[in-house]
Amino acid sequence: MIINEYQAHIDTYIKSPRPGYEVGPLAIYYRYLKRMVANLRGVVGIAIDPLPHIEHLDQGETDTDD
Repeated sequence: MIINEYQAHIDTYIKSPRPGYEVGPLAIYYRYLKRMVANLRGVVGIAIDPLPHIEHLDQGETDTDD
């Protein structure tokens, strides 16, 4: 999964012997990309299944067709 690949990059930069001014911005960049992918995954999840359990809360009386 892409999120795991970005986390691997972040872990590599955190443990790197290179100076912080080199790896710090790269770690922040991959952290930003990781958050973007996670947020997009959430948006796609809502688009695919917007109200997954609302019909079970009131035995189907709520209209969820809109």
